[in-house]
Amino acid sequence: MTDQIRMPNYQQIYRIEFYECEHEGDLDDYCHDLRKSGATIVGTSVSYGAEIGYVRFRVKDDDYEAFSAKFKKTDAYEFIN
Repeated sequence: MTDQIRMPNYQQIYRIEFYECEHEGDLDDYCHDLRKSGATIVGTSVSYGAEIGYVRFRVKDDDYEAFSAKFKKTDAYEFIN
């Protein structure tokens, strides 16, 4: 019998928008809160004219509810568009 390595289940990629995102520094702060809550960042971008930051991220399927509960307590949560 061989040992199997269990890989995290990252099937869903989520996209979130943050308002009042004027530069990469703002977006870094939002990403920090996402990571702190359990997310893995897939990609980011900023629309400078609209001052909106976009983040694509993954959360292990079995951890999404825990991630959501943690993220709702962060400063970044207040800036969701």
